[in-house]
Formats: sequence, structure tokens, C-alpha cells
Amino acid sequence: MVQLNGKSQSNGEIKIKNLLDNIDSDVEPNSLGLVDKRFANWVLRYMFERTEDEIDSATEVSGKYDNSVDAWYEENNILHIVQCKYGTAHSWKAITEFIANIEKLLTEPFKVVGQNDKLYELASRIEAFQLDSKEISLFYVSNSFLTQAEIAKSDFHKEKFEKSYTNTRINIFGIEEIKGYLEMELNSLPAKYRGKEAKLLLKNKFITDTTCVAEVAVKDLAKFVYDNEEYLFYSNVRNFLRNTNVNKGISETFRKKPTDFWFYNNGITIVCDNFIPNNTGDFILTLSTPQIVNGCQTANTICNEWRKMERESAKNLQGSILVKIIKDPNSIRRDDITRFTNTQNAISGKDFYALDIFQKKLQREFKELGFYYEIQRKSSLALSPSELKKFKGNNTYKYLFPKNYNNVLPVKEVVQAYAAGMHLLPATASTRSGELAPYAEQWSKLFNKNTPEDPYHFLFPYAVMQYAKTYLGYNSKNGKGFRKNCSMLYVTTYFKLIVYLLRKMDKYDKLENVDPLKINIVTLRQLFDNEGVNKVLLALTDKTLEFYMRDNSVKVLYQDNLPKFLKSAVQTNSTALEAMANQIKDSIEYMESIEFEEIQRIIC
Repeated sequence: MVQLNGKSQSNGEIKIKNLLDNIDSDVEPNSLGLVDKRFANWVLRYMFERTEDEIDSATEVSGKYDNSVDAWYEENNILHIVQCKYGTAHSWKAITEFIANIEKLLTEPFKVVGQNDKLYELASRIEAFQLDSKEISLFYVSNSFLTQAEIAKSDFHKEKFEKSYTNTRINIFGIEEIKGYLEMELNSLPAKYRGKEAKLLLKNKFITDTTCVAEVAVKDLAKFVYDNEEYLFYSNVRNFLRNTNVNKGISETFRKKPTDFWFYNNGITIVCDNFIPNNTGDFILTLSTPQIVNGCQTANTICNEWRKMERESAKNLQGSILVKIIKDPNSIRRDDITRFTNTQNAISGKDFYALDIFQKKLQREFKELGFYYEIQRKSSLALSPSELKKFKGNNTYKYLFPKNYNNVLPVKEVVQAYAAGMHLLPATASTRSGELAPYAEQWSKLFNKNTPEDPYHFLFPYAVMQYAKTYLGYNSKNGKGFRKNCSMLYVTTYFKLIVYLLRKMDKYDKLENVDPLKINIVTLRQLFDNEGVNKVLLALTDKTLEFYMRDNSVKVLYQDNLPKFLKSAVQTNSTALEAMANQIKDSIEYMESIEFEEIQRIIC
């Protein structure tokens, strides 16, 4: 839930008008020739949760001879290919061209590369994904309303296409489909589905006031999902399950020996507002607003396989599966149930940000500072323009952010910058950010009993990153030379420089014990509150990195392969770390005395 002026608002209540206004504000101020590209950026940012750097990388393919590919990227062993059409660029012809061009790319990927070298890497990935039978997910996205005729024709072509290309899913989205996708991603059930009742036939059962544990026939589960699939999966952390890869093992069990589901499958967890047993005749449980929060892959696959069967075969299908049903009318435990029942499964860790207690607490504290902390990126779309304007940011730190900044802090980038600045992990933050997601490899190092409670420890690294990207050219789109890839290294260097500076002022004993988290937050605020002094330090950080990259020992390490160097060596190699320490020392030593004295003056 989003907290606004002490009131709760459902994250999923996205209005079409607000959505269109949000898209138009990102797209229309730009020249006509860039609107599709700007819309593609919006889609990648809000629908697919790409960071700015990831968007720049994903859209490199876009342009002349792009074969209807505006962007592509990989995540969770799924290859995403996206085409976007803004305004009048959308038409049924545009949809058919997208399908035809993608079909060429799937059939003979290297033949369509032509004059666009950027398509070559995509062609290679398509070939690899097809050989490994991994999922390829295709998206045609428009901000227009799809007509009923377009929807009907799209469904026909989708079914035909997916039968021809195994493990490939195609999605045709207009503005209403975007709205539905975002609402499902936000785990919020639209009002039209609240209070819906569904009936589930049970075989054997154990029932208490709040829980029912039951054996359910596979065929009855399939019918339950089939009858109610329009709304059953909204509260599941995997989100929009219809587009995920069908689990081959589940399909194989269904086709060969469905009786094995009882022995080998973990079962299904359903949360509902209420359930009412009917003890007359067949035992039927009536569920109010049921939501499958765990076992969606199983439920969805069983339903898909069941619907393919001949009627008589489906009627005689054998096998049972375990189903747990929990009554939770006020959704008090729903987040915890979703989190704990999914933790053991292969889902993206980023989906857990919104369920993490510390992140929710940080969201409230950022609000007090004037920022909306978007622990689900799409949640800002549920806010009306007037509600979003209530987040005014902090005038003291406006110099660090782009002009007209919307004061929305995306959780993924905040955590990345925090890891780079406060934990000195530039390689992890830049190229292995998945390790920073909840319950991933580095999560417990970042968030534990020693994690600082003050939101400024999270705001300042993010603000430094924004300044580097906005005013110093540290981003992959406009960056030149090393700056194209080094925004996270810049954040790390800035905080290392601050630590050394404080050491020189006798506030630290040894440079070897660099730990920005030990800096008193009052001291950090004194530096950041003084725009003039901090800009000196920000400029000095840029100059430090420039000389660092010219260092002969560093040149030997990266040898014209900067991305490889940034992936690991910059964070772990002793030579690289020593070179950075020496360069920081030199930068501080050669700082103008008047600047040094000014810093000493403002720090208590």
C-alpha cells in the first residue's frame, strides 16, 4: 500500500488518464522523430523495470534496419524483445509487420542482420535460446486503445504463432493491456474482481477456522483455474504468469503420470477473504476473492495441459494435488505468506523489495524528506499528477539532481548506489546488481542489524550518482571514454575520497580501514548541505578518476577491455585498489589550501 497523507491507497488503482498523462509527459516534449524511442524508454522503465543504464544498452539496436526491434534484454533466463508504437504510429499493419519481422528473426536470425550490426548479438542470443529451449518473450506495445477487431485478430495470430514457435510467447498491448499488466505487477486486485466467489471441489480435507488443507483432484484444480484464471494470479510475486515459461517437468508429469503430483509437487497455496464449506453431497468449498500466492507455475501448467485434452480424457484424468487455503480477510498476513512461500523458488529477488520491512520503513522516511521511494517502480503510476506533486524533494539537495526531477527514487538504483558508496562495491553494483536483490548473495551484507537507519545514508550515494550522470557525463548514452561505464565507480571513489579527507583531518586513523558507514551522518550532511564545497569534492572525484584511468598499472589491468575490468578487478584486485588509494591521496594533497580550509571550517 502507498501511504499518502496518512491514508492508504491501493498500489494497483491506476487510472487510464493518469497513465496516458504520464506517458505523454515523457514523450511529447521531444521532437517527432524521437517519440517512439522515448515511448520505448518509458515502457522499459515502468513496465520492465530497467535502469537508465540498462535502457541505454537495451535500445542500442533501435534505428534503421532494426527489424521491428526497439529493445531487447535478458532476465531470469527469458529473452525479451520489444517493439513500441506511440500515437498514430500504431495500426493493425504495424502489428502484422512486427509479427512477420520477428518470424524472420526467429527462423533465420543471421540473415536479417543486414546493415545493423547491433542485431548480430541479438541473433546470436536467439539461436542460443532456441537450442536450449529457453523462453523468448515478444512484446508489441502501443499507447493506443486496441479495437475489439484488433484484439480478436491478435489472439488468433498469437495462438497460431506460439504453436509454430515452441517456448516463444507473443504479447500485443494497447493502453488497457498496459494498465492490466501494471496492476498485476503491483499485486493489486482491481475492484471489479473483489468479492468474486469461486467453487473448489475437495476430496479429503482438514479444516480449522482460518485454514483448509485438502487433497484436490488434478482435473478439479484445472477446472478451478480455468474458470477463474482472469483474476487468480494478481497477488503472486511472480506476476503476469501467463507470459512465463511453462515448466517442462510439470507438463511431463501431467502427460505421463499425473498421479505423481501428490508425491513430488509442493502443492498450491491460496489466500482468500473467506471460505464456506458445503457438506451436502460432494464437498465443495466456496472461496471469496481467492488468490494463488504460491504454486502458480504448477496451477497454470496443469490448466494449460488440461484444456488441450479431449473432453472424455479430461473427465477421466487421474491424480491429486495438495492445496492449502488460508483465510485472510484483511490482508494482514498476505505479504508474509507470499514472501515465505516463494523464497525457496526460482523467482527474481527484486520482486521482494516491496515485501521487505526495512524498505517499507525507508519509504516512510524518504517521504518525510520529500521523496517517493518506489519499492515497486510501477507504483508511482498509481499516483495522480497532483498526488505525485506532493513529493517536492529537498531544496538543499536540488543541485545534485536533474532539473525538473520528479523526486521518485527507484529502489533498485538506490540499493545499487548504496552498495557502491557505503559498501565500496562498484563492480557488484554496476555489473552484478542481481546479487544485491533481496535474499541474493550480497543482500545480508547490505541489510542486517548493522544497517544504518538514517535515510541520508541511502539518499546521498544515489544523489552523487545522479549528479555524475546529469552534470559530468557518467552514463552510457552520453558518456565519453571511461565515463560511459563508470557511474558506480564514481560513487565509490567519491566516498573513498571523503574518508581519506576526514582521515587527513584526524577523524580517521588508517586509510586501510576505509568504511564510509563509519562517517557520522552529521558530518556527511554538513558536506552535502554546502553546495559550493560539495561541488568542489564532486569535481575532484571526477579528476581523480580521470588520472586513475591514466595510471600505467591500471592500464595494464584493463588493456582496452574496460567492461571486464569494471566487472571484478576494480573491486578486488590489489593493484587496482592500491592505485586508487594513491590517486586519492595525491588528489587531496594537491587540493588548493583555501578549499581544504573551507571544508575544515564547515565540519564540526
